[in-house]
Amino acid sequence: MTMKRFLPLTLAGLVMLFNSNPAFAGGYVYEPDRRVGSASIYTYDQANQYCIDTKIGYVTDFELRPGEKVQKIATGNSTQWTVDLDQIGNIQHVYIKPLVYGTTTNIIVNTDVRSYRLVVSSGDDIEYFIKFSYPEEEAAEKRQGLRNALNKLRYDYQLTQKARSEADKINKNYSCIKNKNVVEKYIPSSVFDNGKKTYIEIRKENQDNMPTIYYFDEWDKKKLQLVNYRLKGNFLEIDKVMNNIKLVYSQKAYLIFRKSEDKKIPAADEIKLNSKDKVDLSVEAAKAGVKQAEVVTMETDYISLKERLRQKRLREQKEILQIASGAEDNVENSVKEVEADD
Repeated sequence: MTMKRFLPLTLAGLVMLFNSNPAFAGGYVYEPDRRVGSASIYTYDQANQYCIDTKIGYVTDFELRPGEKVQKIATGNSTQWTVDLDQIGNIQHVYIKPLVYGTTTNIIVNTDVRSYRLVVSSGDDIEYFIKFSYPEEEAAEKRQGLRNALNKLRYDYQLTQKARSEADKINKNYSCIKNKNVVEKYIPSSVFDNGKKTYIEIRKENQDNMPTIYYFDEWDKKKLQLVNYRLKGNFLEIDKVMNNIKLVYSQKAYLIFRKSEDKKIPAADEIKLNSKDKVDLSVEAAKAGVKQAEVVTMETDYISLKERLRQKRLREQKEILQIASGAEDNVENSVKEVEADD
């Protein structure tokens, strides 16, 4: 009979002899739920104590859950047992070693998450490696992992849809008009804008040599203006759209890009009409009619300078004829003659 098989009788006898409190009855786990290689795997329950076999001359390795940190280790018999602690990566290990054959004690390992209660015995059998499974926590983590994966898929889909909707705004009509000693790995893969910002895609192999970016002044083509940018992944993002861009890698190495005019003639099926809502079209058409009426009214009331001068000359001519002849009828006839001459 192994020590582990004999242990429940011994503990049950001790409980009956020294303590009648029912809380000390039961709660012992003698066998692991499964074995994988040399590992004995127990299902964790904070109310249970786990009976572990050890052997003189050997160390039993108790592996904690990844991320757990030991706060305190309490040993019932520290003269006949040694307990050491080590860490590999983010996993801590508790090493249990008996010094005397045929002894039993308990070891409590408190971490920042939970308490492990072990009853260890030294005899002829040994469990070289023990660890625990945590069904509730593992199930919760799996659910959270699925939620995170779903959220990422949803975010990626929304980002892709947004990018596709913005694709029509992309202008790729840029060309390199000068390369001064720039080797291939520093030449951008793409240069484009979306009407508001310019993007320059750098190659993945270019990790260290980021260019200084300038643009040619709109009024003075020989003057360069420094451009600030931010690095987003492999893209340099610039809050400006420029017709001429200069990427400077050193005093003797630079590139010049020019934005060319878009002369693309769209195919008939690419021409989209009537994309606006009917109500919007009706309102805009009504407003346009009001504006047109205002323009027509203004043009009707307007009298040109030439016409005003002609009317003034006719009034002056009429006054002169009136004074000279003193006859109203003759004046009117004379004015008509003047108008006819004009």
